Amino acid sequence: MRQVVIFLLLILSLLVLFFVGKVIYGLKVLTSKGFLNVFASSYKLEALQIFLLISILLLLLISILLQLIHLFPQRKKKG
Repeated sequence: MRQVVIFLLLILSLLVLFFVGKVIYGLKVLTSKGFLNVFASSYKLEALQIFLLISILLLLLISILLQLIHLFPQRKKKG
């Protein structure tokens, strides 16, 4: 059961990373066309930096979730 939860967490994180990458790529296309130049110039962040920051935060979240899973003991089956 624990392996299934870990596998689902990994798949979910990859899907979120893919979605975030698509959104950031869209933002980069918009900034190159001039729609969001204010956003790009005020934060001074490239799309790759934002992507790396979000991926690091997701990895931290997954590690915290895995630590919480290991904290709770498994139910012992009687029988």
